[in-house]
Amino acid sequence: MEVAQGRLRILRLLKFAGEDLLPLDLLVPIDPDLARLLEDRASRDLGGRSVHVSLRVLKRRLPHIPTEQEERLLARFEELTACPSAATAVDVEALVVGWRTWWREKRIADITAMADLISREIVARDRWLATYALAARIAAQAR
Repeated sequence: MEVAQGRLRILRLLKFAGEDLLPLDLLVPIDPDLARLLEDRASRDLGGRSVHVSLRVLKRRLPHIPTEQEERLLARFEELTACPSAATAVDVEALVVGWRTWWREKRIADITAMADLISREIVARDRWLATYALAARIAAQAR
């Protein structure tokens, strides 16, 4: 996906094992001025293209305790499970929180089934929804 008026490309890589999902976004500068901003990062050659890597510190995974906001979103998500086709762009946050919960619970088939009933445009417009839908389809095929 190209962003910043075509000056930067984002390549998304997915790594998942069991319930763990790690989306990795690679920032590939197309504009030479942007490339210079990344010079302090580690650089690797990938198929003739220079890839700059900057990793954030990953924290050890702790049990998730939902916030009050997540509880409200999960309540809306539960309503949407009864009629997924009723989901609108306003429901994206609720869908993301719900699918994240289902992913942790290994409810892969439920994610793919619900993704098939929601407007493709809604799923495609949100990076997290698209990631969970794709990862769930891949995981389902691997079984």
